[in-house]
Amino acid sequence: MSDYLLMAVGAILVNNILLAQYLGCCPFVGVSKQMDTAVGMTGGVVFVLTLAGLITWTIDAYLLRYFDLVYLNERNM
Repeated sequence: MSDYLLMAVGAILVNNILLAQYLGCCPFVGVSKQMDTAVGMTGGVVFVLTLAGLITWTIDAYLLRYFDLVYLNERNM
């Protein structure tokens, strides 16, 4: 029974293409009408993506490789 529940949660939240498209388009539509808010959203997205890249690189370089847990890296699957 728990396998079905995990599969349903995965289908609804994780692998839902429509939800991902909505979450990606909603901020775009909300801020694209005025230049000031669009520039602010652009700066926020660039900041978050840069920070996420630095954090994931740090985890990969200093935790996964140091403790020999490279098999946990998603790229190796």
